[in-house]
Amino acid sequence: MKAWVRKPTTQAGALVALAFALTLAIALLGGTADTLVLLLLTLLAGVFQFFGASRFHSAGRADPSLARASVRRLFSMAGRAYETRLSVEQCYETGTPGDAKKQLGVVSAQLSFIEEGAVQAIEDWREFHDEALADIEEKRDDRHED
Repeated sequence: MKAWVRKPTTQAGALVALAFALTLAIALLGGTADTLVLLLLTLLAGVFQFFGASRFHSAGRADPSLARASVRRLFSMAGRAYETRLSVEQCYETGTPGDAKKQLGVVSAQLSFIEEGAVQAIEDWREFHDEALADIEEKRDDRHED
């Protein structure tokens, strides 16, 4: 399925357009159609309007469980960054050149974990708000092309 078809705003727009088309059909058939047909068209138009409004309402909303998972990952990364900063400060203040080299290996590993966590957090957001990420990535790519 095309990406634009999956967008809630596209789905909502299509539902509202169907409701509008049915409303036009009711107006055009008003004098010639059976009352039951007009009633059915009116009910369908109302259903399409209701579901269209609900799709507009849900556009851009994040799934709370996925948002919580992403925030947990960000807190974990913040904790690891804090530990990394403390170990670098301690090495700077009290370490010898040999300790510094050993500590650089630890810092490198910790930064690798932080980098991996950041990528995973971005993928968490891609899972539940792909449109926002696509916009950000497009703007970032535009800046890098300049």
